[in-house]
Amino acid sequence: MAFNSLVFIYGFLPISLVLCLLAPGKLKNTVLLITSLFFFFAASGTALIALLSCLFVSFFCALGIGKYSSQSSCDRHQRIKKGLFLFIGLLFISAVFIFFKFGVSDAFSDAFSLTTLPVPLGVGFFTLQAAAYLADVYSGKTMPEKNIISFFAYSSDFACVGSGPILRYSEVREELHSRRSEINNIADGLFRFIYGLSEKVILADTLNELFVTINSSNPSDSLSFWLLSLSFFFRIYFDFDGYSNMAIGLGRVLGFNFPENFDYPYASPSLSAFWRRWHMTLGRWLRDYIYIPLGGSKKGKWRMIVSIAAVWVATSLWHGAKVVFLLWGAFNAVIIISEKLIPSRFYRRLPPIIPHIITLIFVFFGFIIFSCEDLSEISERLSGMFFSSSVVSQNSLYLLRSYAFVFLISVLFAFPVIKTVRRIFFSAFPSFSRKADTALYVVRPVAALLLLVLCTAFIADGSFNPFIYFGF
Repeated sequence: MAFNSLVFIYGFLPISLVLCLLAPGKLKNTVLLITSLFFFFAASGTALIALLSCLFVSFFCALGIGKYSSQSSCDRHQRIKKGLFLFIGLLFISAVFIFFKFGVSDAFSDAFSLTTLPVPLGVGFFTLQAAAYLADVYSGKTMPEKNIISFFAYSSDFACVGSGPILRYSEVREELHSRRSEINNIADGLFRFIYGLSEKVILADTLNELFVTINSSNPSDSLSFWLLSLSFFFRIYFDFDGYSNMAIGLGRVLGFNFPENFDYPYASPSLSAFWRRWHMTLGRWLRDYIYIPLGGSKKGKWRMIVSIAAVWVATSLWHGAKVVFLLWGAFNAVIIISEKLIPSRFYRRLPPIIPHIITLIFVFFGFIIFSCEDLSEISERLSGMFFSSSVVSQNSLYLLRSYAFVFLISVLFAFPVIKTVRRIFFSAFPSFSRKADTALYVVRPVAALLLLVLCTAFIADGSFNPFIYFGF
């Protein structure tokens, strides 16, 4: 069961939201936990055991850390016990991640003649979230949660357990214990959910159709290879940004304010800025728990290089044990290190648009690496783009004409075009600002309803396409 399925949209979602909204204050977390575990079981089956075991260990290890943190920090034995709880918790979380992420379950199943275990939904996300919770309790940034129902509700929230955002416990602690779902937040949340749904099923899935069509037709001309790469370039953004908007919207309906996960990354002036604005909660996790502890930019040039390299090794392995992910990580690490080493005065001499264009080129070719299965496919894709015997074909021209409007809409929404035009217009004509806000109250519900109907038609008419990051 996924966010972009009719079963979820018209079955699970309305029932679970009504139950969560009508539940009295003391039972809200219990109801949220029950609905979340049902959602996880529907998506991952018996792999629910992996989630529950990870959460049980995290909960009790955090209590142990909290117990010895409250005692004298000068006592060596207390510090050892505190560190032992952290070590046990992180070791178990890492074992769950490695077991399912790198195919250990397959080898184990073959060795003992067992059926292959299902991979838990979002194993890369709930394990990072649990590890961050233990680290924050150990460092004193947050107190351990003593109510197991509340902790499990936070850790398994169906709104974001699949693909994030990766939540810090300190960000939702107050709302977890005393949240209110006001009508304005419910309306805003539902519109955000529908907007994210339209990103997924109208744009991302349509671009995926183009990607699959070209990829399965053995392309031989340059235009086909460029369309293939461009379709993935926009698809991965709308797929992941769409999920994030849906998750943030559902959180708002339930009374939570989840952190933003994307901030128009394709408009970034550098690759460093791009990764600060793409999947921001993962970037923040990597910064706080790998980059800064290793020294970051505060302890000299070489320490910075080592820190960046470590971040990208971790990022590559988090995505999976594929050579292309390691190559993709090395590609990004080398460029980001180069950006850090180039004097800032060099950038100031360039026209402002040039760094943006250079960044887009780096991101574009980085995603070509990311989207391929192996090195031979990367070589085939790049040689096809630049060294094909023919530039265009009748089929590629037909596909370009057919999908030109989709690419145009993709540019409008992947870049802050509409936001910028709106800001310029209201700056020039401030009297229209209040009228526009008033009209928005009338237009937005109608637009949301029309988008929902359109999304439903797309889902009913097309084949199911899971979210790309459900695999991580």
